[in-house]
Amino acid sequence: MSRVRPPTQAARAAYHRTRYAIGPVVLHIGQRPSDWPFDARSLVLIGACNPSGLRLPDGVNTRLMRQLRARLGRAPLWRGEGSWRAWSEPFFAVACPLPKARVLARLFGQNAVVLAQPHRRVRLVWLA
Repeated sequence: MSRVRPPTQAARAAYHRTRYAIGPVVLHIGQRPSDWPFDARSLVLIGACNPSGLRLPDGVNTRLMRQLRARLGRAPLWRGEGSWRAWSEPFFAVACPLPKARVLARLFGQNAVVLAQPHRRVRLVWLA
């Protein structure tokens, strides 16, 4: 897969402005979730689209997300979407340990994952 890239100032800003929606629940980096209907103590938001931040065709991204879903196995998960301005991208909100999510995210060339927990600020975890 593609390599993980260190965060640029523009990438940092984009992640912080992104709206992370899991059904009716909306998360933002640095803010505490206002609602937590999930049967999980923490969720890691992980995707497989656009490795290294490079735009790929929709069909390729769909295939990558299927591959990621298969690697997640039986871990409880919810589907979500990150969006900002005209951009949007799917992700899985997975109840799995952060170290496992970091390995999978690197495998799929992702630059970061998002960690969400009830009553705690949503945290961006860079992988570079």
